[in-house]
Amino acid sequence: MSPIERLNWLFDLSKMSELKPAMFKVAVVLAYRLNSTTGQLNPSRSRLAKDTALHPRSINRAINDLEKLGVISAVRSQGGASKFTNNYVLIPLTEESPLTEESPLTEESPLTREPPLTIEPHTPDLRVLLPLTDESPEQGIEQGKNKLTASSDAVLSDERMKESYSTKRGRKLKGQQLEWFNQFWETFDYKKGKAEAADAWIDSKVTKDLFSKIISAAKHEVQTRTKQGEKGPAVKWAQGWLSGRRWEDELVKRSGTLDLQNSKHVKTVDEIIAGQSL
Repeated sequence: MSPIERLNWLFDLSKMSELKPAMFKVAVVLAYRLNSTTGQLNPSRSRLAKDTALHPRSINRAINDLEKLGVISAVRSQGGASKFTNNYVLIPLTEESPLTEESPLTEESPLTREPPLTIEPHTPDLRVLLPLTDESPEQGIEQGKNKLTASSDAVLSDERMKESYSTKRGRKLKGQQLEWFNQFWETFDYKKGKAEAADAWIDSKVTKDLFSKIISAAKHEVQTRTKQGEKGPAVKWAQGWLSGRRWEDELVKRSGTLDLQNSKHVKTVDEIIAGQSL
């Protein structure tokens, strides 16, 4: 039986309603194992079980069922060491078949394997995707890049808006208030008691106008703050500075300095304190 005849045999066999999956598996292996030159077909049961991934008992049932259908015949003979081997014969089912020597698996046949499609990576051209101006295509591309950058910044801004900071009292700072507080914290530049300072920030009910005043006063606080190793007032923590509304204090220069522009003595911290005690 030629390879084409074996394909015809399997094709006809697949149309039989009595055919079970295990039977068809065994039939395919038998067709594959057939030697077209010698006609020899005697695979062992263990070989069939390995090729079909079926249990040997399932192999026996499938062979018996195929014999009952009349599509194979098994000639049982005794082999060496008292072992039995079967010689199988595939029985053609029809004389005519849709598969012929000329049609299947030829170069012109639709069953031949076509090379897989190759999809090359594609980089979009900004000049096509983005609107261009009449005056300058490059200007249009630059405008498109700016739009993409603005979109990315908007996404990052959304992510920042989702962030939050837990205060000492378990409250949450988030959104615009968190951004303002972080800017104040960096400007004040005395990194102690941040969680407590966050509570004081919430209590201050900071608005946009008040935020500007606080930042200006915080910068002045840094400029007039007692430096390390110098004698003077103790450095204020951010919490006490905010709770005491120190941004409302009169802005003074450090003790002992002069306003050179007006040639007038500027009030010192010590003088202000002394005046309030009178």
